[in-house]
Amino acid sequence: QKIVSKQNDELKRWNSQLEYFVQEQTIEIQNNSKELEKLNEGLKKNFKNSILAFSGLIELRDRKTGSHSKYVADLSVKIARSMDLPDSEIEKITIAALLHDIGKIGIPDALLLKEWGEMDKEAQHEYMQHSVRGQAAIDSVENMREAGIIIRHHHEWYNGMGFPDKLSEDKIPIGSRIIALADFIERSVRNLNAETAIDTAMTMVKNELGRKFDHKLFKHVEMPVKELCAKIMQKTKPSMVEVELNVRDVKENMVISRDVKSGTGLLLLPRGTILNMKNIQSLKRYYDLDPSRSGIFVLVKK
Repeated sequence: QKIVSKQNDELKRWNSQLEYFVQEQTIEIQNNSKELEKLNEGLKKNFKNSILAFSGLIELRDRKTGSHSKYVADLSVKIARSMDLPDSEIEKITIAALLHDIGKIGIPDALLLKEWGEMDKEAQHEYMQHSVRGQAAIDSVENMREAGIIIRHHHEWYNGMGFPDKLSEDKIPIGSRIIALADFIERSVRNLNAETAIDTAMTMVKNELGRKFDHKLFKHVEMPVKELCAKIMQKTKPSMVEVELNVRDVKENMVISRDVKSGTGLLLLPRGTILNMKNIQSLKRYYDLDPSRSGIFVLVKK
């Protein structure tokens, strides 16, 4: 009986030690998991910031586009969300939209300044290579490979008459179809009269359904177009005035009234951006690294 009692005590002691060991290991695993989550979040943030930096460099290469890539990405994401596409697909579309013109880096300056109708056949052929170059430029980055496929096909037409591979209908990746539409709308709206921009843009899109664009996308476009027009065609309200401020004087919730660029012309923030502490700190950092000749233009109450 004493032996049994001693064995029971020994088992209790072992169970107690085992329980303590398991709890200790569980806490360590949880702590390691939190550290990994924090590391992954940091990597994701750095990856996103790298994409935004590349996007800014593209627009520096083709100055007439302004904040085109950012507006196309914003519009593409809104359309994709309206279609209830999965988050993984939206992430690929976002990357592709921000970098859809990366292949233009290899196009001569003189060609970038021309409109399509002004190009001869040789120039048009050269221009049409930019979507292929765009895919090739990011293909070595495994996480961006699927976005590269979307970039390759963002100039395909729904009727099969686009480039580079003359794909048609659902053979064109859904991300490419969305970006093609967003790209067309942004370029059109930028050149339209503010009062009629929305109606005119929607009419222009209707006229191209089934030819350039997938008709199934149309019902997902109207609200994003209204929001885009509000940004691009933003007018100074009677109760607001535009002022130029030193980067040290800007404050949260101020609205950027002109694209903010660094001294060498890199787009930092597009007009219409509502300032928060994060982008204010980024502006201050960039203005120290690459000082601009001008201040920050914002809308303030009279």
